[in-house]
Amino acid sequence: MDRIGGATSVLRKAFGWPMATWGRAMTDNPQSGHVRFERPPVIETVFGVQFQPLQKWQIPTFGLFWATIRDRYPQYTVAPPLETQIEDISQPPRQMGGVAFNIFPGPPPPRCWFFNQSESQLIQVQPDRFIFNWKRGLVEAPYPHYESIRPILQKEWEHYCSFVASNALGKIDVRQCEVSYINHIEKGVEWKDFSELDSILTVWSGGVLNRTSLKPEDINIGIRYRLPERMGRLHVLCEPAIRTTDYKEVLQLTLTARGVPESPDSKNVFEWFDIAQGLVREAFVDLTTEKMHEIWGIRN
Repeated sequence: MDRIGGATSVLRKAFGWPMATWGRAMTDNPQSGHVRFERPPVIETVFGVQFQPLQKWQIPTFGLFWATIRDRYPQYTVAPPLETQIEDISQPPRQMGGVAFNIFPGPPPPRCWFFNQSESQLIQVQPDRFIFNWKRGLVEAPYPHYESIRPILQKEWEHYCSFVASNALGKIDVRQCEVSYINHIEKGVEWKDFSELDSILTVWSGGVLNRTSLKPEDINIGIRYRLPERMGRLHVLCEPAIRTTDYKEVLQLTLTARGVPESPDSKNVFEWFDIAQGLVREAFVDLTTEKMHEIWGIRN
């Protein structure tokens, strides 16, 4: 894949295509013209579907659903529910930290996480959300590219829809889909201090103040892009973090696409996922420098 130059070159190139063409390119031949890395910094991918709350989904429903997937996801944990976060492209982007609330009759039901044995795959459910995650698990294994994740995601989504229908829990009225890629860029390996951020991100030109020689102590970068054909928005967030598994300092680079599929049926949901994932992937390549690409083992 040729880099044209500039932080948004791939985005401009991709967004210039009709979305139907882009979608066919992603699904018919997902590896064509596509940059891969031998050691990508991605530590988690998230594919979510948000819909109108299923009012009949109650506490016992979590157990009933778990019984249908327990052979694949034998472990669970309980977490607080996620707040509603809808990407309304007819309005200016909401400031970071803004939330909206769902109104439930009584205390809101929790969110349940169901893990596979190696904790590398995770299904999250709550009355208005279905989320499938891949994450680096207990066993070290290569990153499975989207072409490997997609069939599992589709199988689990269709199983969830079948469960909702067979238990008369209501209609799944899809409001939004979401794709997130979370990357950890390790301090001491890929960078030493925040003055080197221009060697990581193409959108950063250098943080040293020339007249005073002051170097940045901390950095938090947030960028929003409007996706084409009213698909939604792409959010890019770069911030320092401490990785909980080994307590190493990292730069966490998160790319999230949110938007509404053409219709709530499975075909259009997955067409949206195919397009959004492709845009997220290409944006990551263009937002990061060639120096990082060499460290991560770029393969065209």
